[in-house]
Amino acid sequence: YGYTDTELDKLFLLYSNKEKYLDYKNFVGVLFNNPSYINQEEESKDEANEEVEQNDANEEQEQDLIEMIVMRLRNKLSKKGVSNLISIETGFRNIDTENVQEIDFSTFKTVCEQFDFELTEDECKELFLAFTKEESSKVNYDEFIRILRGELVEKRKELVENVFKDIDKENKGGISVEDLMKRYIPKGSYEYIYNKENEENAKKIFENSFKENHIYLNGEDGLDKLVDIDEFIDYYESVSLMILEDDVFKEILLKSWGLMPLDEVIKKELPPKKKASHKKEEKVVQKEKEELKENLKEEIEPKKENAEERYEKEKEFRKNLLKEQNIDVFRDTLAAKGISSVINFLNQLRQYDRKGDKELSFQDFFEILNNVNLHITEKDAKLLFSDFSENSKINYGKFLSALVDNSLNERRNNIVKEAFQRLDVENCGVVNLTDVKSLFNSK
Repeated sequence: YGYTDTELDKLFLLYSNKEKYLDYKNFVGVLFNNPSYINQEEESKDEANEEVEQNDANEEQEQDLIEMIVMRLRNKLSKKGVSNLISIETGFRNIDTENVQEIDFSTFKTVCEQFDFELTEDECKELFLAFTKEESSKVNYDEFIRILRGELVEKRKELVENVFKDIDKENKGGISVEDLMKRYIPKGSYEYIYNKENEENAKKIFENSFKENHIYLNGEDGLDKLVDIDEFIDYYESVSLMILEDDVFKEILLKSWGLMPLDEVIKKELPPKKKASHKKEEKVVQKEKEELKENLKEEIEPKKENAEERYEKEKEFRKNLLKEQNIDVFRDTLAAKGISSVINFLNQLRQYDRKGDKELSFQDFFEILNNVNLHITEKDAKLLFSDFSENSKINYGKFLSALVDNSLNERRNNIVKEAFQRLDVENCGVVNLTDVKSLFNSK
């Protein structure tokens, strides 16, 4: 027919299937304009597209699940301290008798159980597969630990590098463990300042965790090896997981190495104020330029979640999780006191709300907790207060909404409605309080 080999190849590929065979029905349908063949092909393509979309959705859902499991683990580990995380690293190393840094699913599961990861069998399997893709293969536990604790975001990494350079004044590129121990100031540590450990314990926690990490990275015979900047950063990647706020991380880093007075307080960094522009047209043009630039960037290079974005995302997740945990503990404490205490608590909130704006100071809030005999410490009360406070006032309307978030499910709701209808014999929509008291069976 006068076609070159190249033209025939293109034509063949245009109407061939995934297995590289020509779909002659579709080809003939197009050639002779036969709709029945073409429609079959279109239906087939639609089905294939639906399958691809479903697979993509499943993969995205799987990725979200893994991310949620990892974030939950990070939150759990952050409460146990840096020594616990380093002990997990050592736990993997000890169980790896062949020293190949790889373990199978059975061993991986054993370590998860040993360090109380609180994962279900399915979650453990999902986590394992996320790092191996196949259940029969092995996971590199060193890679797993690094992803679990996360890397230092740029501003924290820069701080750690500057501290190391100050310690290594002679620029040798390394410092002995012994010299680091002499330089370290326990009173500047997170354990001393925030966990209220005494100086001796704070010093012991640092020495044990740092030496254990040093041995993990350099082997049992490497204790005398100098600590370089990479190992120093590696240690503070574990510390960073424990500390949510940047200003707190900066404070303990500088104080524990003598670069900041122990009695000084770091002021929280506020975002820079935006200057108001009086030229509306310039704003519009600038906005259009930025949008165009962003669109071009997305077209040329797929958007990737960098370390800063992951850090902010995880920070928000952990804040929300802590908020949920605080309200859960309070709900359980209040419920244990019984319904009378719940009603008393609600009445106290209304009585202290003198302005009627549903806002209370911490002093009022703490007094109410004491009045209801909930025995909540001032520290825990402040945590609870801060979760719902704005401008040093708690909005108890929002607080109560979160408190009763586990409201009646549909089945219980129907039972309560049915009970009310039985009391409302006249079907008037209201029940006399005296009738309620007389009909209530306390037994």
